[in-house]
Amino acid sequence: MTAERYAQFAAERGFLRANFRLLTPDEGGRAQPLVGEYRANWSIATPDPQNVGGAPMATDTGGGVGLGETAAVRLFPIWPEFWKDAEVGNELFAFEGPKLVGKAVVTEIVPPETTDPG
Repeated sequence: MTAERYAQFAAERGFLRANFRLLTPDEGGRAQPLVGEYRANWSIATPDPQNVGGAPMATDTGGGVGLGETAAVRLFPIWPEFWKDAEVGNELFAFEGPKLVGKAVVTEIVPPETTDPG
């Protein structure tokens, strides 16, 4: 779950920083912690599995996320148009299919890198 894999993607499209909490099985979440590559479908501001946009997620530490744990993460939106209305403070909801597995709060929106054409 390292951000280096998405460095070029982030430079071209930007990314979001957030604090992410993985729900426990008792909360209806996953049965296993997150390790390695992870990509959920996300809804913005309302838990709606029918209105989601995909975004790979990497922890700032490069490690996994245990059940019930909170981690600082970076989200790399696949479809920027879905994320255009995202704002700092928005709550995000992570879905695996129709199942809600995590929640996050946006802490920063990092724009794409710009290049000087001149």
